[in-house]
Amino acid sequence: MEQETSYKRIFRQILDDYRVDRDLRMHDVEPRPILRNGEFSILSGKASVITGVRRAGKSTLLTQMAESWKNLPSKRSKSIKREYLAIDFTDERLIELKVTDLQALLDVVEDIRLSDDGGFSEVLLILDEIQEVRDWELFVTRVLKKPGFYVSISGSSAKMLSKEIATQLRGRTLNYELFPFSFLEYMTLSHQSMKSQSTPSQAALRKKCLEFLEWGGFPEVALVREKRIKKNILRGYLDTLLLRDVIERNAFSQVHLVHVVQNSLFSQYASLLSVNRLMQKLKSMGIKFDKNILPEIISAFEDAYSIFLVPIYSESFKKRQINPKKLYLVDQGWASLQGLGMAHNKGRLLENFVFLELRRREFQIFYGKTPGGNEIDFIFHREGSECPDLLQVCWDLDPHETFARETEALREAMALYKVKHSKIVTFDNSREVRFPEGIVQIQTIFDFVNDLNP
Repeated sequence: MEQETSYKRIFRQILDDYRVDRDLRMHDVEPRPILRNGEFSILSGKASVITGVRRAGKSTLLTQMAESWKNLPSKRSKSIKREYLAIDFTDERLIELKVTDLQALLDVVEDIRLSDDGGFSEVLLILDEIQEVRDWELFVTRVLKKPGFYVSISGSSAKMLSKEIATQLRGRTLNYELFPFSFLEYMTLSHQSMKSQSTPSQAALRKKCLEFLEWGGFPEVALVREKRIKKNILRGYLDTLLLRDVIERNAFSQVHLVHVVQNSLFSQYASLLSVNRLMQKLKSMGIKFDKNILPEIISAFEDAYSIFLVPIYSESFKKRQINPKKLYLVDQGWASLQGLGMAHNKGRLLENFVFLELRRREFQIFYGKTPGGNEIDFIFHREGSECPDLLQVCWDLDPHETFARETEALREAMALYKVKHSKIVTFDNSREVRFPEGIVQIQTIFDFVNDLNP
């Protein structure tokens, strides 16, 4: 009873501080231009769950959506007053919180609702990083059954959408993923058009694209101009992810090993990842570790939404499992922290950019290997389409040997998969080439993005 009273006092302090800070900050919040996965919904009886890498803007987006929800008339009655309240479960005062202690939160919400400055009949609870509380889904299931209660959840763990949690919540979730800004959002933030064809606009577009390729789309980074500050912010984000989402969340004791693995993974973006080769590299460095720990560390970086691993295109599950996977970063900005400059890595940065554009749209994404040994950067399926899309990414198709290599791979793949159209995305080349196997459309990255956002 004493512990519950203690948590009730803590929750009251957190919520009181939140309401004061929220009201002071709301007019300063920069609206997020676009939610890529469609319209975000807050519905009765459903928990709206947003997951994604730390600092992608989940909390800001939830606050904006909550403010819109608050100003909408209730379906029960136009006279019903609404309120929203948020709890960040990474707060150090909640570090030993158990799911049974969360009743104290409901008690405080009820006290606020009935107070003189409350008086609301419907409340939206924003639960930030609630995965820190074991069995949190039991609490959410109970809250969703309470009349007048709505729930939105944010978290930086992909496991929040696991089969076990989905089973416990029994279909009571609306799931969304949030990434750092896309290029379209980045341009919208700069109040620049992607579709203007004037010479000055096209020049500005290319300049912005080069900035985006180098520094990525984390919202805070995008709003800063000085490169030194951008790099410091990105380093701080990565340090927090390493400590909180990888080391502490998974109780890894070999901290140095985790840091070395991180450097290796982030240096191999837009490349095939061989776990065996990485294991041999670590052993050659004199680092001792259990052979089973390396896949666990890689999985932890995936769970934290920092990397994505893409399998080979094959109907065989076994082949997809045993072949190396291609690795991509959640944001190009982190590549700059590895000392990998733009000059020699533009093609890989562009490929990472294209991957993120596809991943945001939840396509099934693979890479391909033809019988002739040629690699296809992306093979993906659009919803409702039986035939795969074939896509190569190349910064520039000059000299002719580069053009021949990229088109040869696509011609072989078009014949293999009986596809009559394929695409090469470049930085600044655009034309169409016809071959006996089909058409290869060469497209600038700008036209590619516009096509994905009609």
